[in-house]
Amino acid sequence: MQKSHEIARKHMAASAHRQERLYDAKLCMYQFKTGNAVWVENEAISPGLCPKWQTAYKGPCVITHKFNDLTYSVQLKETGSTRVLHHNKMKPCLGTTMLLGYSPYATD
Repeated sequence: MQKSHEIARKHMAASAHRQERLYDAKLCMYQFKTGNAVWVENEAISPGLCPKWQTAYKGPCVITHKFNDLTYSVQLKETGSTRVLHHNKMKPCLGTTMLLGYSPYATD
């Protein structure tokens, strides 16, 4: 019985290392700076509408503050409100249609 438990522990440890390696290979972490434009994941679900036809991201939005490498304060363009978001909920805005005439520090 002792021997079977040792074999099981050895296989579980090997499986854990393999899963960690596969997870780390797929991990995509962006380093954002204050003032960068980003797309924010749209978490709102509209009842009665097919999720396939709803937009996946809102924006572009502006990063107003960096708390650490994972957490950022983002100002939404539509409402002007700020939200604290994890980097998993954001993607960099790489287009040329940037925020013309939009200041992240405006106080309208």
